[in-house]
Amino acid sequence: MKNATLALFRALVWAALLVAAAPVFAGTTSWSGRLQNPDPTWARVGDSCGPAPGNIEWFDTQTFSVDASGSYTITMIASTGTLSPDGFYALYETSFSPTSPQTHCKATDDDSGPGIAPELTINLQAGFTYVLVTTQCCDGTLSGEEMNYTNQISGPGNVALTSNLAMDVDGNGVVDALTDGLMLLRWQFGLRGAGLIAGAVGLAATRSTAPMIEAYLTTLDVSPPPPAVVLTEKVGGTGGNPYVRSCDATSVAVGLIASPGLFEGPNIGGVVIVCAPIVFGPLGAVALGVPATNLALVGDTAGGAGSPLSCASGSVITGLQGSTKPVFGGADTVVENLTLQCTPVSPGATVLVGPFGAGNTIPFNLPCPAGTVMRGLEGRADYLLDSMRVRCQ
Repeated sequence: MKNATLALFRALVWAALLVAAAPVFAGTTSWSGRLQNPDPTWARVGDSCGPAPGNIEWFDTQTFSVDASGSYTITMIASTGTLSPDGFYALYETSFSPTSPQTHCKATDDDSGPGIAPELTINLQAGFTYVLVTTQCCDGTLSGEEMNYTNQISGPGNVALTSNLAMDVDGNGVVDALTDGLMLLRWQFGLRGAGLIAGAVGLAATRSTAPMIEAYLTTLDVSPPPPAVVLTEKVGGTGGNPYVRSCDATSVAVGLIASPGLFEGPNIGGVVIVCAPIVFGPLGAVALGVPATNLALVGDTAGGAGSPLSCASGSVITGLQGSTKPVFGGADTVVENLTLQCTPVSPGATVLVGPFGAGNTIPFNLPCPAGTVMRGLEGRADYLLDSMRVRCQ
C-alpha cells in the first residue's frame, strides 16, 4: 500500500487525471483477468463507439499511459471459458463511465485478433490517460458465460499500467478522475463530511455516504511523503560549471526565458525557469496560482536579452525537446534550441511551445514520466548552456 501512496501525491498536481497506484513499466505489458459475478455490468458501447446495441455484459477496466507517442497494438492473447468466450474491447481517452458508454470512446474492436479475440492498433499520445474496457461481445451474464482473458499492449514506448481497483473510492467498479480522484484530493487536504463527497460520488456507487467513504479512505493510508525527484537523461557536453535550479515544493515550471549564446551560434546562452504555485480550492480543485517566480539565471545573457517561452494559462511543463550541436571544432557540445512540452492541469491535449533557437543537429526529447511535471533543471553552463536534464516530480 505504501507504493500506492507515492502516486497519490502526484495526483495533487494532476487532479483531473486518474489516481492510481505506482506504475509498472515494460516495453510490452500484459495482464490477466476474469469476467464474472460480481463484476460490474454495462450496456456495452456499439461497434466504432456507436450506440449501445443492448447487450448487458460484465466488464473490467485498466487505466494506462505511454511515454512515447506512436502506434500501439492492444491484443487479447488468451481467452478461455466454459462456453465460447467472445471478447470485446472499448478504448477510452481521459476517463470512462459505464452509464455514458459513448463519451470519450476512442475505438472499439470485436474480432480483429486471433480467432474471435479483439485487437486494436491505434495511435496513442504520450502523457495522455487511457482506459481499456475489457468486456464480451454478446455472451450475457448467465452462469457459464464467465471468461478468463490475458491482454497485451506493445508499441514504441513504455506502458504504465495503474492498479486502479484500490482507488475506486465509491466502489462502483470504475476509477474516475472527477469522482474518485476528486475525493482522494479532498481527503489529502483534510476535507471531511459533506465537503468530502459533494458532487463527487459516482453512479451505481456501493459507498455513497461520507462515513462509508471516510472509513474506506482511512484503510488506504493516503498520507504520502513528498515524491522523489526523477531525472531525465542528460544532453549536451562537459563544459561549464555545474548548476541545479528547482521550483519550491509548492510550485511547478510553467515557462523559460531563453537567451542566445554569445558565440558559436545559434545556441542557448542562458535560461531562467519560471515557476507558478499550485493552489487548491475549497473543494479540492487544482489550479495555478500567482504570482510567477523567476529562478536565478543559468548560463549567461551576453549574447542578448532573453525571450519568454510560456505554457498557456492553466498548463505546466511536462518535458523539453530541442537539439544539441558540437562547438569548438567538436571539442564540446552545447544546447542548440529548446521547445516546451505543455500539459493542462485539467483534461486537455499536450502542446509544444517553441522553439527558441534554430537548427536540428542532434535532436533530443526529455519527457517527464507520466504523472510527474517539470520542477527544474540541472547540468553545466558558463557562457553557453553546455548540458541539461529535467528534474521531474
